[in-house]
Amino acid sequence: MYYIAAVSQPELGSLAGLVGESLNIVMPVVWYAELRAAEVLIRIRPEEVMTPDTDHPRGAVDRPMIITEIASAANHRPEASIEPLGIVLDVNIISTLVSFSPTEIFPEQQLVQGVMLPASKGYSLIYQHPSRLEVVRALLPEDNALVMLDIAIELVTDHYPSVVLYTRGFVVDANLNGLPDRDWAKIDTYTRHSLKTLLSSHAH
Repeated sequence: MYYIAAVSQPELGSLAGLVGESLNIVMPVVWYAELRAAEVLIRIRPEEVMTPDTDHPRGAVDRPMIITEIASAANHRPEASIEPLGIVLDVNIISTLVSFSPTEIFPEQQLVQGVMLPASKGYSLIYQHPSRLEVVRALLPEDNALVMLDIAIELVTDHYPSVVLYTRGFVVDANLNGLPDRDWAKIDTYTRHSLKTLLSSHAH
């Protein structure tokens, strides 16, 4: 069973509108990211995409979802600070290929400060480089889920060469200094696609 959990074309268009803009990010990022430009506010939230298969009837992945609002809709959290990111030079979408491990019992874990996930039965995500799609499809049983997942958005600015906004379960996190310390990034199972290339391919 093959699924695609991708950033949509309208969302890509919203991100394209950031190029050339002076951008700020609200820190700390709690469970979604808030990016502020002069006239626009972009919130990047996790969106659960159901990708069930025979052994994982509730199987799902989380992709970053882009919501565009007018700047006046910005929240003003008293504990938050505004981090200037500089002028946006480019935007990349980072993708990975995902399958599911057999189900197992997971211990209690902390998602964010003060929010604990109780012990539960679940599964792990297994990451593969997207270029291995056809190889992995041939190796997996037909009733096993395989997902092409857009897992992160990367902003390239004149102050920061790599600001990565990525899903971590049902949370969006931010790393201002390149790729995060996550399995998909550490074992080189991802690919970058320039926003310009993605918009051009959609146009054709």
